[in-house]
Amino acid sequence: LKQYSIPVVQEFLATDADEAVQAARCIGFPVVVKGIGTRVLHKTELGLVRLNLGDEPAVRQAVADIQQTAGVELDGLLVQSQVAGQREFMVGLFRDPQFGPVVVVGLGGIFVEGLRAAAFRALPRSAADAREMIESDDEEMAELRGMDRHLNKVQQDIRKKVFEHLAGSLPFRAARP
Repeated sequence: LKQYSIPVVQEFLATDADEAVQAARCIGFPVVVKGIGTRVLHKTELGLVRLNLGDEPAVRQAVADIQQTAGVELDGLLVQSQVAGQREFMVGLFRDPQFGPVVVVGLGGIFVEGLRAAAFRALPRSAADAREMIESDDEEMAELRGMDRHLNKVQQDIRKKVFEHLAGSLPFRAARP
């Protein structure tokens, strides 16, 4: 997404506290540390997310807590910049063996799992398909459109840019067939 001028948080993968601290220094404080693993699906509910870590000791303590809580389920750590805003927005792309390229869009953060406010679609083939997806009557997309009343003009423009880039006629489909 970053290569298409869509703003994303700065993030680094780490395997231990030293690497997490190094990543935090690179990003700048405050940061977020999340435990990640192939079998870890609900990070927040499992206590594997630590927010607003303002210094190196806080990062080290967060890593120790996450490692202890996750145990053998932990594959690594994700260190991200801490951002503040009214809403988090999630966009993901993956290849499904049956359907091919699939896009997921939804409310981010705890809303992804708590409210299940996300929609999955085959990657749109054109800007018109993307618009049709966004304007569909289904519940998930209605929730996303309803978000507009909470977004300022800049945030609405970013969201529009995300959806435009998701259209298959734009670089995504060619770059990620």
